[in-house]
Amino acid sequence: MGESTKFNARTSFRRLDSESRRRFLALAGGGAAGLAFALNRPDPAQAETTTKINSYPFRAGVASGDPLPDSVVLWTRLITDPLDYTGGLPATGRYRLDWQVASDEGFRKIARSGTVSAFAEDSYAVHVVAGGLQPSRRYWYRFRIGDHVSETASTLTAPAPNESRPLRFGFASCQNYRAGYFNAMRDAAGADLDAMLFLGDFIYEYGVVQIAAGRPVSGIPPEAEVTATRLADYRFRYGLYRSEDDLKAVSHNTPFISTWDDHELANDYESSPLDLDRRAAAYRAFWENMPLRRPQQPTGSDARMYRRLRYGTMAQLDVLDTRQYRDPMVGGTVPDEGGRRDPDLVMLGAEQEKWLLDGLGAKPVRWNLIPQQLLLARLNTASGPDQPTQFSGGTWDGYQATQQRVFGAIGDGLDAGTVRNFVALGGDVHRCYASTVPRDTLDPEGPTIGVEVTSPSISSALDFDPEANERAQIRRTMNPLLSWADLHCGYGICDLDSDRMIIEIRGTDKVSVREDARTLARFTVADGDRKFSSVDV
Repeated sequence: MGESTKFNARTSFRRLDSESRRRFLALAGGGAAGLAFALNRPDPAQAETTTKINSYPFRAGVASGDPLPDSVVLWTRLITDPLDYTGGLPATGRYRLDWQVASDEGFRKIARSGTVSAFAEDSYAVHVVAGGLQPSRRYWYRFRIGDHVSETASTLTAPAPNESRPLRFGFASCQNYRAGYFNAMRDAAGADLDAMLFLGDFIYEYGVVQIAAGRPVSGIPPEAEVTATRLADYRFRYGLYRSEDDLKAVSHNTPFISTWDDHELANDYESSPLDLDRRAAAYRAFWENMPLRRPQQPTGSDARMYRRLRYGTMAQLDVLDTRQYRDPMVGGTVPDEGGRRDPDLVMLGAEQEKWLLDGLGAKPVRWNLIPQQLLLARLNTASGPDQPTQFSGGTWDGYQATQQRVFGAIGDGLDAGTVRNFVALGGDVHRCYASTVPRDTLDPEGPTIGVEVTSPSISSALDFDPEANERAQIRRTMNPLLSWADLHCGYGICDLDSDRMIIEIRGTDKVSVREDARTLARFTVADGDRKFSSVDV
């Protein structure tokens, strides 16, 4: 829909039948129709902003997320100018928005509707949990304020608890605006996904300035040309990224299941003391700009991002937070001794680790997926085969005790039959690594428990460098469990059913220009195999 589009006559606010009109006017917090919530919401009696919005206010698009069988989060943020540090709207006040969910694209069959307030204190972002929906159903939704109607978007609910059907998830990470175009997101918009698993670095805190190898950058206000440290800085970056057409395209037809990495706050922020006010600002901006449920709403500098979503009996997704609770890294590159093996060094924190291990195998599913930020599999990062083994201190290898407890619990579950297939999905490293995961982190030649594939970056790796990619292949000779290493930008797709999972990596040679993605590799895991059944690269 264009900027001047109104609800069509068939479903206009004035022409709805009495039942639909009642639902449309219902407060979003009432009954099963929907629940609207906001961070530090002001007094609801606060007067509405009287300033009329003359420009199209949905420049950040709309999005949905964290689907359940009977509900999904609907999100939007009012912005009239993504290059304005304020978003183009008043610094105080509120606006009332109408929202609709329909079972058809023409909005002839309204499933749920309501009204929600967008407050300046929340940068005019809203979250609506549209409830009372049917499982495994595509729905269409939209927002309206005054004469302005958002683009029509669609979303998909999760399967019923006892349902077993094929699933198709995208997984992606590391989209740096200044580094390149989001070509992978444009491709994902046409991939017919059940959900996009976004594994962190949705924004980058660095100054938004032109770099030699990146996309053209212009019109950026001076405040954004330096590293983000304040709430306004982080909010601007989300507004800029959200206004990007390729990101809007996939957000408009695919629900997101999101977690964060480090650049939503600061590079490797757990490696040194950090201003808690800055952390609170970054966490708040993340919440405001992502389609998340109430349990993920931050309280100051704390937020629970880890959570579990089940897709019928086919898949369980244990979404992790490997940044907020972990101990400081013992170093950037560490030898296979000393600090990394410290049994007291924790990655997940005690509460999250217990939650993860207690939930693995608690309910039978065909595929246990762990979407998380970092490289989980064992990887020797030495510069050559004649060099001593070494590891990255920032990956799971740098926290070997936690790594071993998790691997051991998965192995125990496989032995007991409570875990059937284990697949980890990671990000952060700006390259795709396809690895088999050992049960014993110190014995890569021993039994295996499953596989891991890390997503390529959306744009952070810049244009493909064949020479650098050749050097990356040296690691395959030093790592018997590493099946593939590649430096293209792109994303992954997990296509799974009761017999197998196929992980397809799609990417482009360049992100400095618009370019269509292509398939780079496919990895197949047969039910019960605990390793890649085939590798097609």
